[in-house]
Amino acid sequence: GETLTTPNPPVNLITKPNSSSIILTWQDNSTNEVGFTVERVPAKRDISSLLAKAQKRLIPNGNWTVIANLPHGTESYNDTNASVFVDYFYKVKSSNQFGNSSYSNQVNAKIPATCTDSDGGNRIFINGTAISNAPKPYYSSFSDYCHISSGIIYVKEAYFGGDGLINI
Repeated sequence: GETLTTPNPPVNLITKPNSSSIILTWQDNSTNEVGFTVERVPAKRDISSLLAKAQKRLIPNGNWTVIANLPHGTESYNDTNASVFVDYFYKVKSSNQFGNSSYSNQVNAKIPATCTDSDGGNRIFINGTAISNAPKPYYSSFSDYCHISSGIIYVKEAYFGGDGLINI
């Protein structure tokens, strides 16, 4: 018969960012859920200690927001409303008529910034047009530039001079 309890939480939540969205997948760990709720919150750098700063640890910044309510049996969601180059945390819970499960593990992810090289050079603003989807202040002027090293594309941050090259 039917189990008269709240469902087990989803497990093994992981993220897979691509160039325009963040794909979330998890394992349905219950047989009696009615649906799943996906929640998101922006992340910020943890500056509470020198260790946290050194590790560039991220923590939630603000309130969690429900971004999707999904039917039972669902094991993925594509967040197409995430902003480029913004870190987010995600978590998922299941629910039924008896209440909500606890949350899944929390994971963080961001859509990577990309650089468009219009002239074949590594520092694209010299001869071409500098185009990047990285938001200000990460890529805001000709003093910032795209740089390719061993096939990995970076944005040079003039704005945060101390950070130098950041892998995007």
